[in-house]
Amino acid sequence: MFLGLDIRRNERGHLELMQWGLIQKIIEECRLESKSKEHGMPAVTKILDKDKQGPERESEWKYRTIIGMLTYLSVSSRPDIDFAIHQCACYSSCPRKIHDVAVKQIV
Repeated sequence: MFLGLDIRRNERGHLELMQWGLIQKIIEECRLESKSKEHGMPAVTKILDKDKQGPERESEWKYRTIIGMLTYLSVSSRPDIDFAIHQCACYSSCPRKIHDVAVKQIV
């Protein structure tokens, strides 16, 4: 363990970087369960929009905080979710329900 990163060598000899503590904290902050439905992809592949006419957020968790934690996670050990997080981060100043759903799907 180094700076919150669990560094291991897998059976093929490749290094794996994991951040179970941060991932668990993000799950808890979003008020999701650790056994939530898993997705093969971090998010849908379509581009998010402002959705000005869509419903407002109903979630109580702090959108910007989750985006910050996910950004750190993507930079340090999960580059595969970077694009999806960037899409959600674009709406940090005025997130709508559609953006909450996208963040939860990443988590």
